[in-house]
Amino acid sequence: MDDFVLFAQDSFRLKELLLQIEAFLRERLLLELKPGSIWLNKRQHGLSFLGARIFPGTIRIRRENLRRSLKRYRQRLWQHHQGERDDEALERSLQSLLGHLSFFDTYGLRSQIFWGRG
Repeated sequence: MDDFVLFAQDSFRLKELLLQIEAFLRERLLLELKPGSIWLNKRQHGLSFLGARIFPGTIRIRRENLRRSLKRYRQRLWQHHQGERDDEALERSLQSLLGHLSFFDTYGLRSQIFWGRG
């Protein structure tokens, strides 16, 4: 089953919705939720979801995803210096990375990493 997130004003409402979802899955689709896959969380703690850390008012890229993306870009930069990757391929890699980072609240991070500002 695919991931999804529910938000509510209080945990009582979330627990009520969970019972309804479980009943629907069991009775109509003959499915059940994976044990241990349900978390009730306070919004100030943030939520890890689809490679992001979501907080009220901001979405941040998860650190391990950022590290992996930067490592991959550094590998491509090294390949470029070794003559294994041309300027256009390196530019496409950079634009891809910047495009991915732009989905998150990372303007300062992008400025710092690529332009030495921020």
